[in-house]
Order: sequence, then structure tokens, then C-alpha cells
Amino acid sequence: MRNLLLGLLLLALAAPAARAAESAPVTTKRVTASLVSASDSVGPDGKVQAALRLQLAPGWHTYWRNPGDAGTPPALDFSLPAGFHAGAIAWPAPERMPEGPLVTYGYRGDVLLPATITGPPGPLALKLHAEWLVCAKVCIPESGDFRLDLPAGDGAPGAQAPLFAAAAARTPRPSPWAATIAPDGTLAVTGTNPGSSSGLGSVRAAYFFADTPDVIAAAA
Repeated sequence: MRNLLLGLLLLALAAPAARAAESAPVTTKRVTASLVSASDSVGPDGKVQAALRLQLAPGWHTYWRNPGDAGTPPALDFSLPAGFHAGAIAWPAPERMPEGPLVTYGYRGDVLLPATITGPPGPLALKLHAEWLVCAKVCIPESGDFRLDLPAGDGAPGAQAPLFAAAAARTPRPSPWAATIAPDGTLAVTGTNPGSSSGLGSVRAAYFFADTPDVIAAAA
């Protein structure tokens, strides 16, 4: 029995420690920020989904790629080994936030701003410098430096993968419907099978967010 217990103990000690695909956080009174990865390792294809995660305190918000009438969007600057490249941020759809006479576009609560990292298979030392603006009654610029070390492996989804799936579900996709803008600025969207589950009849609410700042009057 003693030998059996010793064998079980040695097996437990030999088991690999679980890796948390999240960096050490940067924490203020307004936000907890970290660098997270959808997988705990770099797979054979050399692709990794990484993201800035902002967990905002109640009453605070940050901004979308087009902040609307005011604000500044978060900026991500990855520092990667030779051969690796960071893609553009896959911005989740924002919410419309009236602020007095202005309207801004942004996020509250738990925000994930993902980008795809590509490169050769193998371990990756992932570094990120990020800057963001958080606002309530006042606006405060914040920033942080993060590091996440990922080993080579199978690239299987990790503990943070559900966060990426939720962000992907909120990311805009190309519309299957035709859209036109009349000379007076009226936007019209037309499609077939309006009563089907994939047609315009499935739309319960709609709002137009312009990717580019200053092309529409956000508060109009």
C-alpha cells in the first residue's frame, strides 16, 4: 500500500501544471486589463488568437473604433518575434451611448478586443503595449504593458476560448443584403425572402454604425 501511495504521489507531481492563457493584470479603480489568448499553446499552423481584455467597473465605458461624437478608441501595439505578424483588431459591435448633446459608440462591462497572430509553429513570447480611454463623468487615459508566454503545442482551445467565441458572435459580418444611400442621406437595405429566418423579416431592430469617424452626425 505504501508503494502504491508513493507511486500515485509521484504521478501527481509529474503531471504538467495547467497554464493560464492570461497575463498578469494591470488594475486601476476603473478597469482591470490583461492580455489573453484563446489557446494555451501555439499550434502547428502557427496561429494564435490574442486579445486585450478590459473589465470595466460599473459606470465606466471605453470606445469603439469609431468613437462617435467624442472619445478615443483603444490602441494595441504588439511586440512579436521575427516571423510573427499581428492582424487588425476584430472589433465587436458597440452600443450607442448618449452623453448630453453627444452620442458616442463604445463598450461597458467585460470587453474583448481580439487580433490573430500568425507565424511559424513554436513557442511565442507575446508582448503588448495598450492604451485606452475610460470615461464616466470624467475621462481618464490609461495604459499597460503585458506579456504572455505560450509554448508550442496542439493549439487546442483553452480556458479563455469562450470569451473569444462571445466576441466573435458580436463581430459584424458582411451583409447578404444590398444597401444604398440616397442623395438626401437616406439609407435603404433590400433583400429577398423577407419572411425567412435569414431574410430581413428576422431583423427586430437596426442601427447604422459608420466604421469611419465624422461621416455622419451621430446624435442626429
